[in-house]
Amino acid sequence: MSDEEKELEKKKKAKLIQESVVSIAGNVRDPELGITLKEAGLLKPEFIKVDVENKIIEVNWVPSTPFCPLIMHISAVIRARLMEKFPKWNIRVRLHPEVIGSESWNERLKNTEELDKLLEEIKQRGWWNYFVVEE
Repeated sequence: MSDEEKELEKKKKAKLIQESVVSIAGNVRDPELGITLKEAGLLKPEFIKVDVENKIIEVNWVPSTPFCPLIMHISAVIRARLMEKFPKWNIRVRLHPEVIGSESWNERLKNTEELDKLLEEIKQRGWWNYFVVEE
């Protein structure tokens, strides 16, 4: 297989993964809006970066307001849903760079321990169904 063919295969695989990510992460609900991120236009394919070679998926999304109190919770659920489907991948959830204050939020979102603790809280308190629309 030529380098050009390999590159084309990588791009195809990245596109398929991107579509899968939109489907999975797009079905996470913003509890305040009562609709999914995809339905609200808060998560779009062009917001997702896939690095097939290094197994990195970066999801950028837009909260309904830059002051949304559930940014960390929604991000934790997005990450958890994607980790179920892509367990051997590095999943990074960030706010879209055009969101006011995204730099400080994204610094916090790098803390996977905090996201894991929030996810546990969500599950323990029975909030999972507020955030997840099952296919």
